[in-house]
Amino acid sequence: MCVSLNTVLFLFFCELLSASAGPQPHQLTAQPGQTVTLSCGAPNSVIIAAVEWTRSDLQKYVYFQRGRRPLTQDQDPSYVNRVQLKGRMDDGNLSLILKNVTSNDKGTYECRYKQLERGRLRRAAAINDKPVSVFELHVEDGDSQSGDSGVILPVTLIVLTALISLVAGLVGLVIYKKLKGRSENNSDLPVDDPDVLQQLQENEMGQKNITHNTADIQV
Repeated sequence: MCVSLNTVLFLFFCELLSASAGPQPHQLTAQPGQTVTLSCGAPNSVIIAAVEWTRSDLQKYVYFQRGRRPLTQDQDPSYVNRVQLKGRMDDGNLSLILKNVTSNDKGTYECRYKQLERGRLRRAAAINDKPVSVFELHVEDGDSQSGDSGVILPVTLIVLTALISLVAGLVGLVIYKKLKGRSENNSDLPVDDPDVLQQLQENEMGQKNITHNTADIQV
């Protein structure tokens, strides 16, 4: 009988310690630009007077609602127009939707609510109960590397294309100058000689073919 009593007392103190410690934080990882949902709820029998989402490293709240409308007077400016409840506070759904996540959003988020007491709504300062839901949000920074590689590849292709065009242009210019020099040298020969005329015609045809091939390389 003494042993069973000790066991009961031990379990009782364990329950007290777990209750005083609060809920264990849930780990959540997101990428920049994503939309995440931080889950939180209250029993159906509880009438919610107000709900508050806070972040442990911020002095102002992330989200606060009393009644049917959220209040933004003491809301952290970085969360304005980026947070909203997933459901209706009257239904006990206190989950928070956070849009367009950034690296500055990482931190520990806590959800608290105040139930209606004696038909009167308490003010925001009265929500000092222990959190019912805790999330540790981590934001990855992996998008920066993929974005850099996507920029480097097109730039490399543009540089290679420019170099090929430059080399092709230089080769064509050298060939053109050589052919032009030969033509000028041949101009001193007597044009009445059939052999000379045939040689000039062959040189001219060869020059046209090389110039055409050079133009194809440049394109």
